[in-house]
Amino acid sequence: DPAAAADWMKNINDRTPVWPAAFAEVTAVGATDAIGEPAPFSPNVPWVDVTAPGVGVKSTYLKGLVRLTRPAPDSSPTQDFDGFACWDGTSFAAGTVSGAVAARIGPGCDARQALEAALNDSTSGIRAAKS
Repeated sequence: DPAAAADWMKNINDRTPVWPAAFAEVTAVGATDAIGEPAPFSPNVPWVDVTAPGVGVKSTYLKGLVRLTRPAPDSSPTQDFDGFACWDGTSFAAGTVSGAVAARIGPGCDARQALEAALNDSTSGIRAAKS
């Protein structure tokens, strides 16, 4: 029923908490651009705890000719990839944070301590969020 859905959503906005990210036990991650500024798609909400690079992140992709679902106007509907592509998203920022934390976990260093170490490492790209 569309009317019931509309009624249910009438008080939801871009500051409405989203779970599991809004849980206190969760480290919610936002994305930054190449100069460390918040990415335009990254939520600016109180429950985002840390940020990491999430714009133009090079990661694995298909190798060979790929048919594009939304090619740019006046461009080819296909593109040749070499096994990598550049991506934008908070998911890529979250991968950076989880990898940095995992790399630091060890004897005498739990996940919270590893996150603190990553936040204190100026080369990690991980920063406390400004919200």
